[in-house]
Amino acid sequence: MDHKLYGLHPRELPGQSPVLLADDMPLYLASGFIKIRPGISRFTTDTVRFDDGSCEKIDDVIYCTGYNFNFDFIEDGRVIEVCDNQVQLWKRIFPPRLRWNSLAVIGLVDPLGPTTTTCEMQARAVTHMWTRRINCPSEGDMLSDIAAEKEATAMRYRCSARKASLQVDFINYMDQLSHIIGCAPDMDWKMFLKDPKLAFMLHFGPVTPLHYRLNGGTKETAIRDRILVRNHTIFLGSKQALSKPLQFDFVLVR
Repeated sequence: MDHKLYGLHPRELPGQSPVLLADDMPLYLASGFIKIRPGISRFTTDTVRFDDGSCEKIDDVIYCTGYNFNFDFIEDGRVIEVCDNQVQLWKRIFPPRLRWNSLAVIGLVDPLGPTTTTCEMQARAVTHMWTRRINCPSEGDMLSDIAAEKEATAMRYRCSARKASLQVDFINYMDQLSHIIGCAPDMDWKMFLKDPKLAFMLHFGPVTPLHYRLNGGTKETAIRDRILVRNHTIFLGSKQALSKPLQFDFVLVR
């Protein structure tokens, strides 16, 4: 898709703003069902004025600005404080000011990748820590980690802190949680000598939940074979006549 052709070319560099995936968007733009307009300057009784000085008559306005979330249902919001959609959670899961890590928040993330996969890894990390009675770091260390993470997020995303409050880098975040669980895949050079086919898929193939079941207490013996034929299974839904795995060259570098 040519973003400049459709008037969608962003001012930010790739990775500096939240991502929208919409297969139907080019069709709607080409047919005129959706029209791109500049930023809104102000509203009048029956018109909207844009930053470039143009205006249009309108009947209704639908605000798609997202949600204001809170945790007021837990001790009136004192356990997990939220200010302008900014929340302090260690690893986006644990409230840092609780004496025990007996409360976990699952799913309060907006990853640059599949949300369900991220939530599964969060649940695995929580279950691992609880069943093995592993405590979180000290309150001071957790608050320092949270502050450093917020600073890194603010430097990366060229949008408001409110809009980027839940953004996480999918691969980096999954790796962080996998180290807590002890299921991080072996990514050193020795893997290329031990199992070059698997090493190639791990380094140059898409990152999937299978990566994080090669090691650790939940490892499965058939995972390696499933990773090697992953491309075949991905395309099975649209290529019913395929009888053998497809071979691809990947350019995605981990």
